Amino acid sequence: VKGIDLVLAPSTILDFGLPIEMLPEEITKFMENDQYQLIVLNSTYEIASDELNKQVQVVDKLVKKYDKEAIVAGEGPLMKDLTTIADHDFKMVNSASIFVIFILMLIVLKSFSLPFILILAIEFAIFLNMACAYYMKTTLPFIASIVVGTIQLGATIDYAILMATKYLEQRKVRKEKKKAMKETLKTT
Repeated sequence: VKGIDLVLAPSTILDFGLPIEMLPEEITKFMENDQYQLIVLNSTYEIASDELNKQVQVVDKLVKKYDKEAIVAGEGPLMKDLTTIADHDFKMVNSASIFVIFILMLIVLKSFSLPFILILAIEFAIFLNMACAYYMKTTLPFIASIVVGTIQLGATIDYAILMATKYLEQRKVRKEKKKAMKETLKTT
């Protein structure tokens, strides 16, 4: 398989001219017994990269071809599974957070359009933060988008509510939009 530079299994030890009987019993029992056989693969690809994820799929398919009950384990498969699970969970949590925040803002601001505009602006800012890394060709760990999105949504929603309520208060005092916004920016 492309990208694998080492395969270590009981049968490959024989390739080095070393009889299996010369190895300590603890090692041979660990590598092969009546229940399982351990085969160690080393990949040249970066952890959590697209190349490694594709390689894990190829290896898994190859292994399952010979033994349906075999398990492909290790750092690469673990990160692939974690990325897949975390991505789904993040989408669900993010959607639920936006929905709850939208409902709370509806109640607090007594407006339908204002919560929609504020959440849209915050989500756009999160998108821009993540887009910067993409356009600068910076590889971020998969957890970075979760952390950035969560922290930015949580931190900016408070400020958005504060600013919106102050602006609405200023609009009652000052009828001009620009003056109300200047005073809002000054006080918040």
